[in-house]
Amino acid sequence: MSEPAYLTPAAAGRLFPSADGRGLSPQSVMRSILRGTQSVRQATERIKLRAVRTPAGWLTTAEWVAEYVDALTADRVGAPHKQSVEERGLKARALLRAKGW
Repeated sequence: MSEPAYLTPAAAGRLFPSADGRGLSPQSVMRSILRGTQSVRQATERIKLRAVRTPAGWLTTAEWVAEYVDALTADRVGAPHKQSVEERGLKARALLRAKGW
């Protein structure tokens, strides 16, 4: 298994989509790592950017940034959680079995 390509907060900030094309500041990336963003779907939940703490400072990966952006998008637009999709599938399967399918 290969070592992931770790990014500094400044490099990770350039991966975030933004209106002006400059991405996020390193301070905003650090805030996403340390404090996260308040979820609008669950008041007690915070969505945080995954990162590792090294002697050189905090580092993240492009994959973790993509996961964070996807989680924020799902939280804001109301996409169903994976668990609820699985639960609906199980209910549908049980209903079909009950009807002889």
